[in-house]
Amino acid sequence: MSTNTMPSDNRGVEQRAPSVSVVIPTRDRNKDLERCLVAVSQLQPQPTEVLVVDSAPKGDGAREVAARWHAVYIRETKPGASRARNRGARVACGDIVAFTDDDAAPDVNWLSLILPDFNDAKVALVAGKVIAPTSDPELSRLYELCGFLGQGDDRLIVDRDTPDWFEKVNFLPFGLALNLAIRRSVFQQWRGFDERIGVGTPMPGHEEQHAFLELIDRGFRLVYEPAARVTHPLSARCAEELRTRSLRRMQASSAYLTLLMVEEPKHWREVLRYVIGKFSGSHPKGVRAEDQIPVLRRVLARMQGPGLYFKALSQGRT
Repeated sequence: MSTNTMPSDNRGVEQRAPSVSVVIPTRDRNKDLERCLVAVSQLQPQPTEVLVVDSAPKGDGAREVAARWHAVYIRETKPGASRARNRGARVACGDIVAFTDDDAAPDVNWLSLILPDFNDAKVALVAGKVIAPTSDPELSRLYELCGFLGQGDDRLIVDRDTPDWFEKVNFLPFGLALNLAIRRSVFQQWRGFDERIGVGTPMPGHEEQHAFLELIDRGFRLVYEPAARVTHPLSARCAEELRTRSLRRMQASSAYLTLLMVEEPKHWREVLRYVIGKFSGSHPKGVRAEDQIPVLRRVLARMQGPGLYFKALSQGRT
């Protein structure tokens, strides 16, 4: 809890519930967007506003869907989910900016479980748990490799004083962008999600981990609240499609490790310790899941990562 002392005549302002803007990036998935907005319309409490950021769309379908649900429509001319999130955060008016994806569905009590953590003034970000609606063991393991599963059931609070914080937020499933909330004032001190990273860029993943790293490096605190859940539907209908997604995730992971080695030299020790542990077999859970994909395909995917990083670097950040 915040320890700031406020004058008695301002206590009502301090104790009021924070306002919330929900930001939903989308691109040419209008049916998914409609389902997401249905779920958002049922949230308790209701957000102050809902913003749909349409990322370089081919048509006007998302505008029409947003209008049906009285959401603010924002058209972003350049692609990239990170760019869309940043655009939404800049336009948002809520104290808290909550992010989900157009193909996701937050639980009805999503916001009510996220907001209390922001009573701590040092908390910049709260991540919730992502749930996959599948009971098939093979698909569940592949879904985890896609980056959508593996989060635990224990609440976590992480800052620079947390032992092994770097590993917790970079190499363990701490949170995903489809279930995050960030204090809007943080964007005055932080540039936002790295727009070289994420869906719609050469590095299609790990923008969340990079955001976690930057925020903790700036002295903020992060919270993982597993009770705040968002369901991510299993749109892939077969194991092979999930394998393909998993391989893309491996490419992105390798690209992200390259980024850390090139741009975060002060963290080389932690990165090298993770890489050595990963490939020496000291992470058995991940190894068992990866056995769902042939070794050669995994190796080739990881070898492509550095090239993706340097491609993203050449495009630069605007």
